[in-house]
Amino acid sequence: MELHYASHTLEANTPAALPTMRDLAELVRDHLPGPLVQLVPLPELERRCEEINLTMPRFREETPLVLRYERTRRQKLTNPQPSLAS
Repeated sequence: MELHYASHTLEANTPAALPTMRDLAELVRDHLPGPLVQLVPLPELERRCEEINLTMPRFREETPLVLRYERTRRQKLTNPQPSLAS
């Protein structure tokens, strides 16, 4: 999935179905900060994303990106790849 930057002057030219860097930055800054995302259980994070989608629908395209990144991060920590140095 590609992210598209939408400035205040170009926002009308950005398709509504695409996530924007500005909205993603606001989402993780104000509603889903990194340390919080890393600490809460995944079901609680999924519930919070659903709540955000219902109360602030403009983030509907960005919350799946946060969830996917966190699932991937946790999967990598659960199953670390062997080091090439050994």
